[in-house]
Amino acid sequence: MTKRWLNLTDAAAALNVSSRTLTRRISAGSLSTRLSEGTREVLVDVVDTAEDLLTDSMTAIAEHDHRQTQMIEKLAVVMARPAEQAESMARRSRLSAGLGWTVVAALLVVVGFGIRQLTLEQSRADHLATMAKHLDDKLADTLIELTELTDTLADTKLRTEGLEKQVAAERERSATLTDTLEKAATTVVPRRIENFWLTDTLPSTPWAQVPMAAAQVTDSAE
Repeated sequence: MTKRWLNLTDAAAALNVSSRTLTRRISAGSLSTRLSEGTREVLVDVVDTAEDLLTDSMTAIAEHDHRQTQMIEKLAVVMARPAEQAESMARRSRLSAGLGWTVVAALLVVVGFGIRQLTLEQSRADHLATMAKHLDDKLADTLIELTELTDTLADTKLRTEGLEKQVAAERERSATLTDTLEKAATTVVPRRIENFWLTDTLPSTPWAQVPMAAAQVTDSAE
């Protein structure tokens, strides 16, 4: 990671925070800022990307070529010196060139490793995003089912209350009917028996048939 001066938008993206959070951090003094050509810049730690590493490698190669050119120019200046000195400088130049290419190879390896790590992290992030979406969908389905169950319970409660009211009404009717029948049994039947005994046909009715007649009157009253 390297420290770089970035504008507010790029700094927020590099730190993976919102512009408001970045402003709060600047106000709290946790981040350094400067004004460059009328633009506010923030000093942040930036993860070296493959492009940055490649740019650094190309810069190193260019600097090496520049140094090699300077060495060649110096070699041309000292061409009049003994051949041993020229050979020594050539060896140094070759050694420097070999070292430079070794550095370039190492940087390329680091770049390849960084690209691989970024790919793995992106795959993990995609997987986590898929899992989060799946969980959100399941939660939404569960909420829908709970809502439907609540509605069903409410309907069942209303129906139960209606049935309870109907049962209470039927019980009340049954009690009223029972009271009516009991009153009829205590008032109407004795009257009819009394009326039966007071009719003109009583003398013509044999005494043996009186109980049977009373029973018929009782049955007719019921």
